[in-house]
Amino acid sequence: LLGLDPTSSNTYRLKLDALALSGSNVTIAVRRFVTGALSPDGMHGHLILRGTANLGAAFSNIAATAVTGADAFDAAGRRTYTNATDGAVKFFRAIVE
Repeated sequence: LLGLDPTSSNTYRLKLDALALSGSNVTIAVRRFVTGALSPDGMHGHLILRGTANLGAAFSNIAATAVTGADAFDAAGRRTYTNATDGAVKFFRAIVE
């Protein structure tokens, strides 16, 4: 996690809250959990969407889905991203790094 004072007692955690497929879109919700005061108010890490056509094949990054930097979260600590997909990819995973 970038931008955090290593001597601080604050905690900062991101988790995947939801991943849903609807039509040709994949929607990912990320939730942020914070104790203590952190600034800037954003995400310090990467959210990457990967997909594959079948479970026997390797997952690969879906183009233009990496989300980085200080994106705003709502009052509940949630941020939602929607990405278009092609019809060939049927299995998805979202990774927070």
